[in-house]
Amino acid sequence: MENLYDNQSFWVDRVNMAKKAGDPTKCVYGNLRPVINNRVGVLKKLLKPTDRILDAGCSYGWLSRYLDNAYTGLDQTIALVEYGRELYPGINIVVSTMQDMPFEDDSFDWVISSCVKHGIVEGESLGMMEKGRWSQIESEILRVAPKAIIWPSYSFDYEILER
Repeated sequence: MENLYDNQSFWVDRVNMAKKAGDPTKCVYGNLRPVINNRVGVLKKLLKPTDRILDAGCSYGWLSRYLDNAYTGLDQTIALVEYGRELYPGINIVVSTMQDMPFEDDSFDWVISSCVKHGIVEGESLGMMEKGRWSQIESEILRVAPKAIIWPSYSFDYEILER
């Protein structure tokens, strides 16, 4: 097993595969359609139209296509952020780690994070990344927004975090 979160070249290869296939939902991660449908359904029930959203670990910003809310994406993988900007011109995606977000306190109403936590917690437990990374990320999440919804993996189970 390897730490894919910090492996920029792995993601360059995945983006190139997606571009070649012409469908990012089937090539960057596999078939994301069931995951997308689940996330969007839950979020449409939770969010108010005026809520400002930070999609932390946004990949190429796919969620921005499904929500009418003010949207900002954040991802540490340059290739994914550039791909998102190419797919969705004008999208607001920032390159940054989740443990040091470049936003003021309370910049958002909700932070959304999908399919990030499990890999980080597992990577910590296997010694592939520094211990405490996820704790630091949760602190950052609750610094920039009072509420968050976290889908730890590709499953449909989620957690709500609140200050």
